[in-house]
Amino acid sequence: RRVHGEGRLKKDWMDLLNYEKPVSFWRREWEKHGTCAVDDRYLKDELTYFNATIVFKEIIAPKYYFDKTNFFPDPNKSYSKLFILNLIKTIWHVDGEIRCIKEHGSNHFLYELRFCLDKEMRLIDCPANQVSKRTISNNYEKKGKHGVTSQDCPDEHIFYVPRDNNLVYIH
Repeated sequence: RRVHGEGRLKKDWMDLLNYEKPVSFWRREWEKHGTCAVDDRYLKDELTYFNATIVFKEIIAPKYYFDKTNFFPDPNKSYSKLFILNLIKTIWHVDGEIRCIKEHGSNHFLYELRFCLDKEMRLIDCPANQVSKRTISNNYEKKGKHGVTSQDCPDEHIFYVPRDNNLVYIH
């Protein structure tokens, strides 16, 4: 199947490893994240799934909200898990989740901000200590690597390298 709205998808869902031919990347992301929602009235097909992720990306817009709260992440400074979770609560008024990746043996980098949704696609508190049924994650892929496995973030020493163009998944 062909992915709809290729111009917008190339901007908001770029394949950093194969920018010129992103269709296989989109197909993989649809099969991994989108197909679980085909019975959902809001996310019934590829077009509505990818459009919803673009809308949520614009609504969540971490860089915009971080700037508004005068939080300007320093890539050379580490942050605590509690600080990041409190920042999410302050900005979006919900309890979110965060995931990290570990690079170069010891450093943990913020990889995802996860937000949970109810059946009407509204942000809600994520349940504590359990995998959420439906989450949206704003993916912070530091170097454009695919297949990176995220993990729980440690309580301290999390580095955050902001990017303007992040991927948003609805799980």
